[in-house]
Amino acid sequence: MGYQVIFDIKTAENIAIPFGAMASLTDEKDKQVNTGIIDAYQSLYMSGLPNDGNVVVTWNNNTGKHSCQFSYSELEKIEVSQQNPIRMVTVNCQ
Repeated sequence: MGYQVIFDIKTAENIAIPFGAMASLTDEKDKQVNTGIIDAYQSLYMSGLPNDGNVVVTWNNNTGKHSCQFSYSELEKIEVSQQNPIRMVTVNCQ
């Protein structure tokens, strides 16, 4: 159950989030409830999402461990069709 979403992730100062970075949806107790992987275009597909939530993205590179997070809301208001039930959402990961 829940919503299917493709997040188009933007970052401050155009920081590149690498392919394979992990994304985790957390609940109000910071418990991880859903995960996904960032693709080569800084997009993230997740399914089974609640109407609103907070996602934390983490990755490692040669300078250490990095992370950013974004919130989304009101997925029910985004129009979809039977042929394409996936919602498209642009977010700023900070």
